[in-house]
Amino acid sequence: MQINKIFGKAMVEKEIKGYKQLSELSGVSYEKTIRIMKNAPSAKMVDVVSIATSLGLKLKFVLTE
Repeated sequence: MQINKIFGKAMVEKEIKGYKQLSELSGVSYEKTIRIMKNAPSAKMVDVVSIATSLGLKLKFVLTE
């Protein structure tokens, strides 16, 4: 599943109405929030983690070989 779908589901559960509200909640700029929600490859991991944390989510990084 793509991260934007997971974030979108969490937004619905937390009754967050849009990207601007998510941006304000997470402290990530509106422009960066839009990029993350569109799965842009230019999104920085720290911003993704900030949004996940603000939504009550944890990200788990797994080393692949």
